[in-house]
Amino acid sequence: MNQTIPLILCAEEDVEGNHGATIGKLDDELLFYLESRGMNREQIYEMMAMAKVDAVCRKIPDAATRAKVQEFLGRAGEEEEAEE
Repeated sequence: MNQTIPLILCAEEDVEGNHGATIGKLDDELLFYLESRGMNREQIYEMMAMAKVDAVCRKIPDAATRAKVQEFLGRAGEEEEAEE
């Protein structure tokens, strides 16, 4: 289950905003399958988190901005590799 909770606190002089998101628990069968393929829990959670991040990155319409975000995340050039 994905859950997002936006929070905006503001007064006339200042504005403060926060946003939180959570990803629900991974399915036990998925964990078992990936572990049986040699992945540890840390690798599995990182892979699943990056899959979510990549899905968001692909929605950035400006290619230059998208490339900068991927570079920031240490994933520069991966979009081009995936398209080949």
